[in-house]
Amino acid sequence: MEKDEVKQIVKEESLKIVRDYMKSSAFIDRKLTDTPTDSLSVVNRQFVTLNGVTGSRPASSILGQYYFDTTINRPIWWTGSAWIRADGTAV
Repeated sequence: MEKDEVKQIVKEESLKIVRDYMKSSAFIDRKLTDTPTDSLSVVNRQFVTLNGVTGSRPASSILGQYYFDTTINRPIWWTGSAWIRADGTAV
């Protein structure tokens, strides 16, 4: 067999496998929603989308935790010892 013939056979077989896979339940058209319970969450959901005024910042123990401070109207992150802005300056 020539190299081009082998490529064509591989391509056709690959397409057949993909078509068969797409017909399986892996790609059923359905709506999935993000509603995990706390017991199934990787991170407790209270740490996922925090925001509020400066006085209500959590005393975080999660390195890199995001918080949107509505007093200064900026996102900030926890370094393990302080809150910083995106440019690295202390808040």
